[in-house]
Amino acid sequence: MAVLQVSPHRVFVTRFGRVEVFQPIPVDGTTSPHGPHTHVLPKLMKTGRTHAANAPIPGRLVPCGGFAPGHPLRDGQGRPAAFDVVRHAAFQAMLDRFGDPRLVAVKRAAADGDDALELAPTSRHERSAARVGGLQRELPAR
Repeated sequence: MAVLQVSPHRVFVTRFGRVEVFQPIPVDGTTSPHGPHTHVLPKLMKTGRTHAANAPIPGRLVPCGGFAPGHPLRDGQGRPAAFDVVRHAAFQAMLDRFGDPRLVAVKRAAADGDDALELAPTSRHERSAARVGGLQRELPAR
């Protein structure tokens, strides 16, 4: 609790890299600031998890960092904005390169309206990917 009250700068050093976060830690009832911030909170730390339980990370791996891509329908402040085809395409390219191949294939099949049996979702993460793909079928241009 003392860390929350002081809201110090946070520095994390690993073999993967160094991260420095200078944003204030939000107090109860407030939201995290836009941009880099941490989730080093007592409630989360007590779980002993390295990542959210619903993150599709194989058991043999540990996440080293994360990112949140720009939303194609919202601006940097979270306000509605016109669909940004370039932003959407850039994230799709990142998924193609770094995403889980099975999840990307299931999402793409759903976006294309392909009901192939071999791409039918079989897990919670695959069902989520299929739902996203179905929603992306409605986008103005892909």
